[in-house]
Amino acid sequence: FLTHVLDVLHEEIVLFNRASTRALDGDGLRARSGNAINVERDEVGGADDGAEWEEVGKRGRGVVVRSSHHPDTERTFVSELFRGVLRSELRRASAKPSVTKEPYLCLQLEIDKPVVRELSDALRLYFEPESLEGYKLESTAQAVEAKKHFTIEALPRILVLHLKRFSFNPATGTLSKITKRIVYPEELYVQPSFLVSSSVAPTKEDRMYVLSAVVTHHGVELAGGHYTCDVRRGQSSRDASTSLDARLDERATWVLCDDSKLRRESTENVMHRQAYLLFYTRKSIS
Repeated sequence: FLTHVLDVLHEEIVLFNRASTRALDGDGLRARSGNAINVERDEVGGADDGAEWEEVGKRGRGVVVRSSHHPDTERTFVSELFRGVLRSELRRASAKPSVTKEPYLCLQLEIDKPVVRELSDALRLYFEPESLEGYKLESTAQAVEAKKHFTIEALPRILVLHLKRFSFNPATGTLSKITKRIVYPEELYVQPSFLVSSSVAPTKEDRMYVLSAVVTHHGVELAGGHYTCDVRRGQSSRDASTSLDARLDERATWVLCDDSKLRRESTENVMHRQAYLLFYTRKSIS
């Protein structure tokens, strides 16, 4: 739902900006008549926005690359804060590797497997090559061995991680909540193996993130329950020039948002939530 809200917010801002520009340029009759927002949504990014080209991959092999939407087009504050770019590579027998580049606002992590006890386990599984059972070539309909592998081509300023706490039970045909605790760090280091290349984040500092918010779902049903959010207090401008160590006490101050109620919260309590969403801010800009 969060991804949908951010997507819609981004599109609405793009539509408004385009309509405003047309009005200022004297080419916005719809804007001046009060229908500025009724610009066709296809203009924001339809099926024709994709591009395809071939590039030389590792060991000099050709790779077919597709891009569903260029990450640098139509910038808004939503994309500037939350958008990164994923590179999905599909390798099949008897065919050239195929690469798709797609923007993302949130990474959805599976946590139902027993091996997943910490956030690092879920991230490792997400970026491990995945075997695709029953994959068939489009040209011949022949079943071949295939693997899909995700890597990060661009890191966002704010990395949103969704822990998928609801899984489908085929026996009952219902969704059940995964209530086990997942250990997550206050400082997250993005492993270089998750990246397309070291140029994505050249220094260790570029790959370091600080936990800035934790959303918790209370209850056992997807359709019900209650949400709360722990938010790390921001730094005042007058303290921006002081060292990180000198600000540790202030950085450890959290505020629990529970409907209209706000109260200070300890770091210990925040780090022991049954987290549903985790927001990490890149350390180099925090």
